Amino acid sequence: MNLSYLTLGALHVPVFGLFAAIGLMAAMLLSQRTSRMVGLPPDRIWNAGLLAILAAFIVSRLLLVAEQPRAFLTAPLTILALPSLTYTGVWITCLLMFLYLRLRRLPVLTVLDAAAPCAAVVWLALALGHFAEGTAAGIPTHLPWGITIPGDTMLGRVHPTQLYTAMAALALLAASPWLLARRKHAGDTAAFALLFGGLADFLIGMLRQPWETYGTSWLDPAQAAALLLVLGGGILLATPRPLVVSQIEPTPAT
Repeated sequence: MNLSYLTLGALHVPVFGLFAAIGLMAAMLLSQRTSRMVGLPPDRIWNAGLLAILAAFIVSRLLLVAEQPRAFLTAPLTILALPSLTYTGVWITCLLMFLYLRLRRLPVLTVLDAAAPCAAVVWLALALGHFAEGTAAGIPTHLPWGITIPGDTMLGRVHPTQLYTAMAALALLAASPWLLARRKHAGDTAAFALLFGGLADFLIGMLRQPWETYGTSWLDPAQAAALLLVLGGGILLATPRPLVVSQIEPTPAT
């Protein structure tokens, strides 16, 4: 597939942005269920999720303006409309969310457990968005399930790495209820999600087209980030964490 925009009269909607928006909305709705599964108030998790989305949006735009101040002064609306979510923006957003959770006295590890299935939903939506858009494709292959990217005249059939990623995200999402119900320590589900998601993305990254065709780096940025996720999951598992005493859903206030 290769569909960058949906045209509705004079309105042009970016397909990838549409998938991302649907994924975020689905993740927010799912958080209302997963928060109850770990014994957290759904409304507070909803607020934290909204803040995370808003923080990611604002931080990414501020970084974009800081990197291209002259272009922003010349065409501010054009610059602000560009896709701008970067790894730096994600790390800053994570730091801000950690500070917010501490300020609100929410158990960080338990929140991460509840957020793991929601992250899988967003991961799935982004992978499908890349597939619909025809981006983030793989290296050439002779396997029967290889796909051809419309407009490509050089590579021919390539690995559908977007679908590989979608299947990994779907597997994590399917396993999440079982993991949440059987966790023994706070952070168990989050640690598994980091390990599985990071390892899966690292391995799939070997089949993606390289970030720089003639670069000298051993790893693409996405693979380096995936290894950091694996490292984070391993550290989390090795760290002493509170035992899960009860996962009874909180009773609504009357």
